Amino acid sequence: MSHLYKPCQDSYDAFGRLRVSNPLTLFDSSHRYRDNNLWTSLVVGSGSTVGFVTTQGLVDLTVGIGSTASVQRETTKVFSYQPGKSLLVMNTFVMNTPKTNLRQRVGYFGVDNGIYFEVDGNTFSFVERSIVSGIVSETRIPQSSWDHDKLDGTGPSGYNLDVTKGQILWTDIEW
Repeated sequence: MSHLYKPCQDSYDAFGRLRVSNPLTLFDSSHRYRDNNLWTSLVVGSGSTVGFVTTQGLVDLTVGIGSTASVQRETTKVFSYQPGKSLLVMNTFVMNTPKTNLRQRVGYFGVDNGIYFEVDGNTFSFVERSIVSGIVSETRIPQSSWDHDKLDGTGPSGYNLDVTKGQILWTDIEW
């Protein structure tokens, strides 16, 4: 299954144009042998850590206890949107088991703008963050409102989204 919002045989970009080009990689980051210097981490709270797992080639983010504990990881590079072109972003991730007071996010976003997938407690959502009005606002679309396939086992795919297993988030955006 290539994507869920359109039939799989479609090959259109976010503008509805037939995608006939080859993707150009603007950024590629893997952690096969060690953490790399393309990322910066902000670790807050007792027990919060960021560590490289050599046996799995991944970076493990652990959030400590306490209501202010957090771990943020972002690239040191900025990827500006180019008007008239769709921007295809692919993220791979494995999240912790969803639980109360744990918010997990992955996507293309910063402090002011972006789009991302979020697990907040047991609620799965896609979120658009925007500062276009001068104040940061977030529009959440919870799993219960996803249109084509809710990925809860009841949709056409029959899939039940398990964020504790390896996932690929494919985001094709334009504005």
